[in-house]
Amino acid sequence: MKAYIYLAMLPLAVSCIGANKMQEEFVETSPKECLVIEDSKNGSIAAKAAGMSCYGFYNPDSGNQDLSAADFIFYSYDELKAKLTALPPF
Repeated sequence: MKAYIYLAMLPLAVSCIGANKMQEEFVETSPKECLVIEDSKNGSIAAKAAGMSCYGFYNPDSGNQDLSAADFIFYSYDELKAKLTALPPF
């Protein structure tokens, strides 16, 4: 079974330690098997520091965030859908 966790709903999601703790408590898988979708610089840095893949969403409502730590940056949900559709199945 795969789990989907929305980091915005978790109080520890701001830091690398929080991302690791979230992964350990809620997902019984290794960090390298996790994909985080982030729209902030700190969130994408935390995801990468925790050993997770990270897709950065350029959100115009989040200000001018540096998403360069992300593995992939997308600007619309259609781009994300195309990227996820191209991934191999679980």
